[in-house]
Amino acid sequence: ALKILPHQLHSHVYIEEETYRELEIFKREAHPAHQCNGSKEGLSVFGIVSRFCCTRIGCKMLKEVFIRPTNSTKHLDSRLKKISFLCENQEFTADLHKQVHRVDIPTALFRRLHSGIHSPKDWQRLFQFAGDYRLLLEMLYTSPLLQSDS
Repeated sequence: ALKILPHQLHSHVYIEEETYRELEIFKREAHPAHQCNGSKEGLSVFGIVSRFCCTRIGCKMLKEVFIRPTNSTKHLDSRLKKISFLCENQEFTADLHKQVHRVDIPTALFRRLHSGIHSPKDWQRLFQFAGDYRLLLEMLYTSPLLQSDS
């Protein structure tokens, strides 16, 4: 069953924009390629740490952690345990990293299958995605990373 949990404001720390600027958590710079209109992340805490993200979704989740830091000791202890586990188990971390890279979210493939314009190779790709995703879930659920912190 799907659970929708309320957002708990009391467990988050409010940080003013000036504090973010002074701590250099985020730093936007003009894009070095002049033809690109926009900006890029400069030398900042987030810019340094986000280089270790494997996926766009992971990067967005990391940004949320920086934007809405928690003051919940339960959540902080849980994060610390998970980070410690990953640091202490380098072989597992390397295998997990490889498996995350193998799982490619096949959005275009799903669109083709939904529209009815697909080939046998698309079904093969879907089968490969399902297998890679299953292996990733097995790795995560057999590790202490996803076990509840009671």
